[in-house]
Amino acid sequence: MMYAKIDNGKVSSVHSGTVPNSKNAVALPDDHQVIPDTDVQMYGDRWHRRPMGELVQEGIIDTPEGLVWDDILGDFRPQDTVEPELTLEHIYRNKRIERLYFLRAKLSATDHKLFADYDPKPGEDVEVIKRQRHEWREEARQLIADGYDEEPTE
Repeated sequence: MMYAKIDNGKVSSVHSGTVPNSKNAVALPDDHQVIPDTDVQMYGDRWHRRPMGELVQEGIIDTPEGLVWDDILGDFRPQDTVEPELTLEHIYRNKRIERLYFLRAKLSATDHKLFADYDPKPGEDVEVIKRQRHEWREEARQLIADGYDEEPTE
């Protein structure tokens, strides 16, 4: 059994053994994330560390001078930099690229079903599979023609 000693709102130490009968001792679950010399407000359910953005917003963690918290990056960034902007065009472009990856995966996963020796499963119609593959291939060709054959961007 693990336990922590709490003094003045801070975890003063973490110990292994029987939890002493003291108002300053708190039992910890096996998967705790407690670190000595940290504020107890840094921890949430089951003594797991709370998200950094939440801790910064509540003022539990101070923002270093010259930096600001960036929710998109999930980290501090220099105050004078421009915040990344997600536009609908950016999101749409990435969705089209992801769709192309999905279509390629579907085509690859059904290649074996076109072999002459393929034995269809009950309820499976090879002609329907061929039509689906044709539709997927046409959609993929159109996406490539429209310029979406690249890696998604951040």
